[in-house]
Amino acid sequence: MKTTKISINELVLDFNFYPRGESEQCISMIHVKDIMEAIRAGETMPPITVCKDTMKISDGFNRYFAFKNLKHKTINAVLKKYGSEQEFYLDCYEQNRKHGLKLDRFDQVRFIIKGLEMGISQQALAQAMRIMPDRFDALLRKKTTIDKSGKIRALKGTARHYAGKQMTDKQLKGSEKSSGMPALFYVNQLINILESEIYDVENEAFMEAIKKLDQSIRRILDEKEAPQKGMAV
Repeated sequence: MKTTKISINELVLDFNFYPRGESEQCISMIHVKDIMEAIRAGETMPPITVCKDTMKISDGFNRYFAFKNLKHKTINAVLKKYGSEQEFYLDCYEQNRKHGLKLDRFDQVRFIIKGLEMGISQQALAQAMRIMPDRFDALLRKKTTIDKSGKIRALKGTARHYAGKQMTDKQLKGSEKSSGMPALFYVNQLINILESEIYDVENEAFMEAIKKLDQSIRRILDEKEAPQKGMAV
């Protein structure tokens, strides 16, 4: 396809269509820095893909930030015509699925939920994801929760026991901030650090975090023991 040089200032980042997150905070700056290093070393980056009518990027958010951080004024792009917002949404996912950082289960479920809200058929969503219908159903059943308004939300593995159940705003925020591993994984990681004595007591931030952790653990244990004490009485 024809490549055109586009002014970086003309481009639009719409995170409503970005498969890997809903804000700039979801951009992996480690990946962006790797791209920047490659550009400085003389690597030619593939063109980004842009909607011809809206100038919204459908593929190439990380490359956009890399070129922008390097103070480039222009970037190579393929201008693409889309027939609808739904078509644009599907193509954003399909292009990002093929390369770059791997789309995880949380990304997949968010894509499904928003796609259904936009009126896109399950068949079209499954086709863009390259998954079978039974896998599609399993993701919705095992990887979603419900917020206080009754809306279906994507669920990370850390809170997998809430699948199909309602969560508070606080719980949802905590789940989304986690990397997705089971809670026991993080506990065991911390136990390993403490028992191996590979922590730094001179690190003030670490010691403050440990104090906060101590308070949280005491609260959890107190809540667990309270019903048992009541039964004993």
